[in-house]
Amino acid sequence: MTTFAPVEQSRLGIRAKLLGFTGILVLLVSGFLTGYTLWANRAHLLEVYEEDAIQVGDILAVAVVNDLYRLDLRGLRQRLSAVHEDSSIVATFVLDEQGQVLSDGTSKNSLRGQRLEDPFVERILAGDSWVVERGDTQLKLGRPVTLEGVGPLGRLYLKLSLEGLNHKIIHQLQETLLISGGCVLLGFMVAWWFAARFTRPITALTQAANQIRAGDALVHIPITGRDEIRQLSVALEEMLRRLQNSDRELRELNLSLDQKVQERTQALQEALQIIRSSIQYASRIQRSLLPRPDFMQFVLPHHFVLWHPRDVVGGDLYWCRLWGMGVLLIVGDCTGHGVPGAFMTLIANGALGHAVNSTEPGELGKLVSTMHDNMQGVLGETQEAGNADDGVELGACYFPPGAAELRFVGARFSLFYQDPGAPAQELKGDRNGIGYRSIARSPTFTEQILPLQPNRRIILTTDGMIDQVGGEKRQGLGKKRFQALLEGYQETPVQGLGERLYEALVAYQGGEIRRDDVTVVGFSVPSQGDHDANT
Repeated sequence: MTTFAPVEQSRLGIRAKLLGFTGILVLLVSGFLTGYTLWANRAHLLEVYEEDAIQVGDILAVAVVNDLYRLDLRGLRQRLSAVHEDSSIVATFVLDEQGQVLSDGTSKNSLRGQRLEDPFVERILAGDSWVVERGDTQLKLGRPVTLEGVGPLGRLYLKLSLEGLNHKIIHQLQETLLISGGCVLLGFMVAWWFAARFTRPITALTQAANQIRAGDALVHIPITGRDEIRQLSVALEEMLRRLQNSDRELRELNLSLDQKVQERTQALQEALQIIRSSIQYASRIQRSLLPRPDFMQFVLPHHFVLWHPRDVVGGDLYWCRLWGMGVLLIVGDCTGHGVPGAFMTLIANGALGHAVNSTEPGELGKLVSTMHDNMQGVLGETQEAGNADDGVELGACYFPPGAAELRFVGARFSLFYQDPGAPAQELKGDRNGIGYRSIARSPTFTEQILPLQPNRRIILTTDGMIDQVGGEKRQGLGKKRFQALLEGYQETPVQGLGERLYEALVAYQGGEIRRDDVTVVGFSVPSQGDHDANT
């Protein structure tokens, strides 16, 4: 039988934990009830206290109205002084309509003619009935003193101490705490009885379980009572018998599983190596479709190429070849990336080859339209039973050597160009891609003419760079930021522009994942001096 490490004995048994839990629960409930009682009683007593004060104030306002009408300040002081026999009344004032004291209810009447530095006075002057302000130690009340048919003659201001009220609240709190203490004591007594009654058989079961864990197969499991504890004892005894029988089976099963895991791991590693080798070989095939660097350098002396598949293989591709007497440059973005995108680039490459052979050089719009028909035919997207709906978005440029203008066709693709010292501009293409099922056969694509001014830069980019998410707000890079990058790198030679753009893309991407393949191809139109040098 398997042996286990001995269990560390807990310093607190279940009985102590039960008592502690009960005590904490009773204390929490008592504390809540005490706090609630204190809050409720204080609120109620404050309301009663306030009502009594308002009644006293109403009586006093009626008593002083005649004295105030006759400006009998001595009578005012006597009536206010009489109110001060109540120890809870701290101060009484009769104010005129400008807030100055007519009488303060003391024998000396020392504040007469002064304006009290109390913001509450402004509230009294602005109010047309009782105004009340409750503080921690005082209750302030004020109201206008009016004479029927005459209007307000002044304002009555009373300050009452809450000390007596607080004494009542403390007394009630003491009574509540005494009751809570009795509840805590009673709770502990009940908890002790329950703990002694119910934890004794659980303790015996715990000792038996520890012996089983230590490897004692001959342990005696006590079976007592008729409740759930008895059921637990019976189940524990049955579990002990099954554990002895299953231990041997587990040993044999572990040996078998270890062997199977090793075999499966080895098979998976071999399969992974085959897949990795296949994809690497597919990458070599895909790269063989790209123009050779020396050919690119021959036809475009000042150029750059940025081609970064998201995976080992991708769905972006670029073509550069001689077509008649001119140079044909195409950048394409096939649907998908990874292995599916790579298959689409093979289909697009074949469709372009057939289109170039069957189209007169220079007819750029017809070339793109023919490539569309070829792709639909290969993918079976002209048939109702076909399942594919894939295609390519591309930008195609054509210009003969020494030409003064460039022809551009965009199938859901834009061309960016920039002159020295000027902002980058966008030349948008048509809205339709090529090869998709929803596009009719032999569509017409617009050929746009762009003058080839000396040192003008021409850039074609797939949406892998434009749509890459990054930055603080996790937004796509976008065309505006891309154009801003081109403007910021005006002083960078065009041969190094691709590397600078990729560094900016990586910095903008940050911790975000790469969303798509990235391809950017650009070149600059040589100046007259460059032409002479090449010649």
